[in-house]
Amino acid sequence: MPSTDSLRRQLSRWLFILFTLAGSSAVASETCHYTYSVWNAQNRQTSRSLRVEKRRSELTSSERGPFGCTPCEEDQVHIKLSNGIRYQLCKKVAGPLTDALEEALKQGATINKVVGYRPSMSRGPLNPSGERTRLSNHAFGVAVDINPNHNGLYGSCLVWGPKCKLLKGGPWNPDVPLSLQPGHPVLTALLKSGLRWGGSIKGNQKDMMHFSPSGY
Repeated sequence: MPSTDSLRRQLSRWLFILFTLAGSSAVASETCHYTYSVWNAQNRQTSRSLRVEKRRSELTSSERGPFGCTPCEEDQVHIKLSNGIRYQLCKKVAGPLTDALEEALKQGATINKVVGYRPSMSRGPLNPSGERTRLSNHAFGVAVDINPNHNGLYGSCLVWGPKCKLLKGGPWNPDVPLSLQPGHPVLTALLKSGLRWGGSIKGNQKDMMHFSPSGY
């Protein structure tokens, strides 16, 4: 049975979410605002940032992501875990994903950073300038990166091994509790919530920090 302190923390967290949603509900049905960065794959850096302001009825199919989430700031909610870590997620998935992370904390996992909502165009084919042309799952608030300083993104990594090249974040080491691997409480809880792990996706990249509906 959960302790009184645990129940109080859960109640406080969900009251915080409900008040945030109440404050945004008046505009969420009409307007959409967000700022996104564009990733240049050839230069391996952000090439520009763009601000979007439009009516919700004007959203394109590319601005509608998994679970009906969008990149609109109005669709995101601020979360605070019981250990004090803060992040944002789409309000339609915030509950189950945050419950999964709370379960991992109860199982003894250490979570020192969570990256959720982060609008960027970092997927899809390249345009003539070498820029990506599709919004990432983070842009919809349906993806999380966990402990990125210990769970890097690797390239040249069709199969994990010494030739895998660290592209982003910190080195992954299965002997370090902050690094994720099969059986880790965070990995187990997020997989149960319906997300897939970027550390087991097919292709030349292994994204050890990343969880999303597709794993990418």
